[in-house]
Amino acid sequence: MEWGKAATDPYTAATVAVARLYRALAAVRNPMDFANVTEADIRQAVNRFGENDEKYGQAVMDCAKQLAAGDFAGAHGTMYEYGRWKAGGR
Repeated sequence: MEWGKAATDPYTAATVAVARLYRALAAVRNPMDFANVTEADIRQAVNRFGENDEKYGQAVMDCAKQLAAGDFAGAHGTMYEYGRWKAGGR
């Protein structure tokens, strides 16, 4: 794969994201106890490899719920509003 192509390949991007989330989650919870992972654990792990500002993890979780419900406009709006908040110097 050429340099930079991984970011545009959805399968590769998703695989990398899952691997990074797994690593971050292992820092939050014992890897042997992944059967009892909570939404709060996932949100904290997302923050660890994301912006680490406590709002990023919540935005990602909200976006995922909206996507699962088929609300693509809502998902886009959630991440757009997070971006606006972040750009405001927070």
